[in-house]
Amino acid sequence: MLSSIKSVLIGLTEEGLDEPSTALAYGLSLARQAGAHATIQASSLKVTVGSIFLSTMALDLVAAHNRHLKQLADSLAERALGEAGAAGVTCTVETPQLGYSELVESFLAQARVHDLTVLNAEALTVKAERGIIEALLFQ
Repeated sequence: MLSSIKSVLIGLTEEGLDEPSTALAYGLSLARQAGAHATIQASSLKVTVGSIFLSTMALDLVAAHNRHLKQLADSLAERALGEAGAAGVTCTVETPQLGYSELVESFLAQARVHDLTVLNAEALTVKAERGIIEALLFQ
C-alpha cells in the first residue's frame, strides 16, 4: 500500500497559539516510509477588516498581527524543512497567508493533487484547521 503513495501533503496552520502538532512528524514518517515527496503547507490566517471607519491605529494593529502570524508561519516552515531534511524526505514548503475562504480553497486545491493529506485533529469548530478538515471531507 505504501508503494502507491508518491506525494504527501502536510497541512499546518499557524494561529499564534503554540499548539502541539503531530501532523508534521506523522506525515514525514509516512513520506519517508513510502519514499514519497512531501509538500508542507504552513499557512497563516490573514485577518482582514472591511470597515472604512476604523482608525489608523486599529488598522496598524491588524497589520502588525498579520505580520506576526506570517513570521510564525515562516519559522514553522523553516523548522519543518529542517525536520524533513533530517528525516531524509524530499519536500517543498509553502507559507501562504490568506483570508479564511481563500486559505480553505488553496488547501483543497493542493489536496486534490496529492495522494495523501495529513492534518492535525482539531476539536474547536472556530479554528481554521477544523474548517479545512471539514472542507476536505465534504468537498
